[in-house]
Amino acid sequence: MEKYVLVVGGCSLDLTFEELENGRFWSEPNRITPGGKGANQAVAASRAGAKVKMISRLSGKDKNNTKIILDNLKQNKVDTSLIEIDNEIGNDLSEVYVSLEGDNNIIRHNDAINSFSSSLIKNNEEVIKNAEFVLIQMKAPKNFTYELVDYCYKNGVKVVLTPCPPDKLNINNKEDNDLIDKITFITCNASECKKIFGDSVEEAIIKYPNKLFVTLGESGICYFNGENIVRVPAVKVEKVIDTTGAGDTLCGNFVASLLCGKSLHESLTRGTYASALKIQKETAQAGMPTKKELDTFIKKECPTK
Repeated sequence: MEKYVLVVGGCSLDLTFEELENGRFWSEPNRITPGGKGANQAVAASRAGAKVKMISRLSGKDKNNTKIILDNLKQNKVDTSLIEIDNEIGNDLSEVYVSLEGDNNIIRHNDAINSFSSSLIKNNEEVIKNAEFVLIQMKAPKNFTYELVDYCYKNGVKVVLTPCPPDKLNINNKEDNDLIDKITFITCNASECKKIFGDSVEEAIIKYPNKLFVTLGESGICYFNGENIVRVPAVKVEKVIDTTGAGDTLCGNFVASLLCGKSLHESLTRGTYASALKIQKETAQAGMPTKKELDTFIKKECPTK
């Protein structure tokens, strides 16, 4: 059986508002595009060359927007056959405010993802069991996340967590501590790390060797390999256009690289280059690089690789 990545998470539409010279934002969205952290990671991993399946839920009454979301996933070669359509829920929506510097602030309106329940796990047990990696976030109800991680752990399936939003996870909570112990890899930024673990980045990563990877913006990524703190340098770009989906791009490419048998360090490095490409383009998913684009970019930046 061909190895595949399974993403369990939300899909949404992103309404992007760009900043004006006077510091205000457009009153109407400049563009409306498919988004959602789960869908972003699925598209990133698929574009990176991995076979990707997705478990999610979408609205049956919001047919037009559901079609936009599904069509986009299919165009990006994500298997959508496991996505459930429910007539009782609405679709998720995100307002993305992009500054003149390319940074973004996101206001989310959740509905579909709040309906995730144990039935999603029961209906897809074999698919989950046979996945090489399961990618999750913290946007679904917490009891659902606990149950999914526990099921993966008992069946020897590797779980990759992007802990967003971080306020749903705290190392001082016993249940959360147990959850973290069952997770294979965690990718987060410095502020998320601080909220969850309460320590400095260096103190946190030392407690979770080869497990916790923290992005530090222009300072790259750091992790602890069991002996030393390792730093993966950031890739310098001429101009940042839009950082939306940068972390998801890194995560998707990191996992796709691991799926091909690359080492942790090689996979994190590739994810860093992919993220650097993404932030130079508008929108979360459409700006994500394909494997071919990323290979070309890496050869240009590092001719010896």
